[in-house]
Amino acid sequence: VEEEDTSVTDPDPVVPGDDNPALECSYFETGITFKSFPMGDQPGDDMPTVVDVVIKAPNKIANLFVKINTDNSDFTNALSLVDLTEQFDLTNLNATQADLFDLLQLEYATVKGATNYTFSIGSFMAFMSSFEGHHSFVVKVIDEKGNSIEKTLNVTLTE
Repeated sequence: VEEEDTSVTDPDPVVPGDDNPALECSYFETGITFKSFPMGDQPGDDMPTVVDVVIKAPNKIANLFVKINTDNSDFTNALSLVDLTEQFDLTNLNATQADLFDLLQLEYATVKGATNYTFSIGSFMAFMSSFEGHHSFVVKVIDEKGNSIEKTLNVTLTE
């Protein structure tokens, strides 16, 4: 009996010798879905604690833009308190954004000029845990030669 091939092919594979930037995350294809829970409560087993976006930029990262979109007005309000309602650049955070990243222990100081960087946003899942709805993180990296790539990470929180 032949087994069916259920592997998923990366639509943007990193090609050896290709000097364009690349974005990799195990959740780009499938998205993330977990049950929401009140802030301060323990998360369910379905909430991932490790969500890593791996950035490879042989020509060094010039900008790392993130835009968070949501259909939850309360989440939009929470994002406005920390100045994240508009696209922001991890290579050039303002003081309010930097304070949040420090609180969530999200590394940002070493982004600019890096050839490899892992944007670990697992801690952000708990931050947004009480906001049911559909949320997307549009991640765009631009290297020092102007090459770019953009991918979207979709997150859905259910009742």
